[in-house]
Amino acid sequence: NDIDGTDAGLAPSTGAPEPGGLSQESVKSLIGRLGDSWDLIGADLVEVAPPIGSAEDSRRTLSLAVDYLLASLRALLGTAAT
Repeated sequence: NDIDGTDAGLAPSTGAPEPGGLSQESVKSLIGRLGDSWDLIGADLVEVAPPIGSAEDSRRTLSLAVDYLLASLRALLGTAAT
């Protein structure tokens, strides 16, 4: 999961913020659907860059990153419901 594909308003502390990018709900739904469809053996989250932007930008990005990681763990464990 490359977090800079998420809308820049939700994940501003990243190397390449994407205005008009994916919504948090869309990404979590995709993660869940992948977990429902396949036996996943790993997950990854990249491009989280807390030093970029303000403290609030970092907080928003890190909070979203944790949410994505939890969704990934649920998908890996076969409990993908969000």
